[in-house]
Amino acid sequence: MIQGRIAPEIAVSIALANPLQVFRTAALALFDPQLIVLGPAAYVILDTFGVLGYKIFALAYPTALGLGAASLGYFIFRRGDLP
Repeated sequence: MIQGRIAPEIAVSIALANPLQVFRTAALALFDPQLIVLGPAAYVILDTFGVLGYKIFALAYPTALGLGAASLGYFIFRRGDLP
């Protein structure tokens, strides 16, 4: 995707929409705060969020997504197994 057909910012945004990818990248950031392992994608992430901002995003986004999915499941199945 990054071979010139799509902007790097869009490719990284699509990757960061995946909460598992966000967790993996945040785990790498704990050991390498400059995210050198990720290569050029690290520049896009750090320019967009900053180090502290990305850590906050990496905690808040998967948590909010999980709470939203759990709440939706609770409201759908609170009366029984089938709607």
